[in-house]
This record gives sequence, C-alpha cells and structure tokens, in this order.
Amino acid sequence: MKEVVLLKMKTVTFGAVKRQQIIFIANLFILGFAIRWITIVSLEEDVIDFIRAQAIRDEQHDSRLEEAIALVNAIGKFCVPRREFADQYVQRTTDLLLSESPIIASLAFGGGACGYATEIGVRVFEKEGFKTRFVQVLDSKENTRHVVMEINLQGQGQVIIDPIFGYIFLDDEGAPLSAFDLKETWSEARLLLPDNKIRDYSYVHGVRYSNWGKNAMTRAIYQVFDHSLWDVDAISLRIHYNRIRRIVPYMLIVLSLMIAVRTWWQLGRQNS
Repeated sequence: MKEVVLLKMKTVTFGAVKRQQIIFIANLFILGFAIRWITIVSLEEDVIDFIRAQAIRDEQHDSRLEEAIALVNAIGKFCVPRREFADQYVQRTTDLLLSESPIIASLAFGGGACGYATEIGVRVFEKEGFKTRFVQVLDSKENTRHVVMEINLQGQGQVIIDPIFGYIFLDDEGAPLSAFDLKETWSEARLLLPDNKIRDYSYVHGVRYSNWGKNAMTRAIYQVFDHSLWDVDAISLRIHYNRIRRIVPYMLIVLSLMIAVRTWWQLGRQNS
C-alpha cells in the first residue's frame, strides 16, 4: 500500500515538474520575442530622431505652421528618395514582425507605400508635440485610395500633409488647407501641387480617419463607442494602435519575468 502511494506521489511530482519545465521553456520564447520587439521599436525611434534632427533645430519658429513646414521638408528628404526607388523596384518582406513595422520596412525594402511614409510622418510630429491623425483619402466607391496625415496647428486650424511626397497643403497665400478645404476647393488646390503623382490623388470624395468596416472587431468597437458622447468618425484608430504597440513588449517582459520567478519558486518547493 505504501509503495502504491509513493508511486502515485512520484508520478504527480514528475508531472508537475514536467509541466513547469514546459511553461518555463515557452516563457523563454515569449521573452525572446518581446526583446526582439523592443529592439525594433527602439530602432524605429532612432529613425524618427534622425529625421527630426534634419530639420533646422536651432532656428526659432514664429508659429507652429513654420515648424511644421521645416519638419515636412525633413520628412520629404527621407521619404521621397524611397518612393522613387520603390516605384522602380517592387520588393516584399516575408518577416511578419518587420511587416508590422512600416518604419523599419521602409528602410528594409524601399518603403514606397504611402502608409509607410505616413507612419513616419505621424511619429515625427507626435514627438514634436503635435496632435496628429491618419487620413484615408477616398475614391468614388469610398475605398481608400491614398493615406496621408493631418496635424492640429493649435489656433491655426488643421492642415493636411502628404509625407511620401514631402508636401504640406497650403493655399496661394500660405494658409493651411484642411481635408474639408481640399474637398471644397480641389480644382484650385491641385494647380498649386508639384508636377508629379501627388496630383493623381483627388480629395473631392472626402476622407475618413479610420476604416471602421474593415473587420468584425473594428465594427464591434465602432458600435460600442457610437453610443458614447465621442465623435467616433473623428477618431484615428491607427494612432491608438501604434501607442499600444509600443507599450506591449515592455508589458510582455514584465509578465515573462513574473512567470519565470514563479516557475523557479515552484520547482524549488517541489525539489525540497
């Protein structure tokens, strides 16, 4: 009888130890993934800081608009050559984590897509204290045709920026043009644009800040917030997604370390 009890105890102990070992090994993979993710986020920040440094930092700007123009020029110096390269050599990456980092992907294989350049532009302006939003330019069927960005000039209204062309939309007197302004006066605004592909992206069909109909999750989120006091259509979901994305790897590391400590503690108790 004692032998049966001892055998059962050994079997239970062995099973528990084995389970803890599996948890520990899986946790190492989670930790490694989080560290790699943090490395990519850190590299993204280095790229953004490099672009910011290209703007004339020592000059005092009389307005937020002047500061925005200097930043757009710096973004253009970075994005325009990559757009021109990508227009000739279309490449893709199979690395899923790099694919989730448009900023690094723009370095890895040209990054001619407008969304990649806008990711860069949004982050540059965020780090300079501007309120930003992603803007999807729509076609006649309300599909996304182009991706640009909008910044708030704090008292001077909003202005649309097209990072992939390094262009900020101003009228003939140098006043900022919002998405609404571009929709209403596109025929006049188009005449002021550089003679390149930027003229192909019309604003006459309007814009949106998030594609809430993209999948079941975004539709559910929209339904939840649509019953609140918020103007859901004015929310740029990508902005909040990117902020969460930069925090998650650090949360994973903390969670991973907590699991590791608990696992070692349980193994120590079982072996004592």
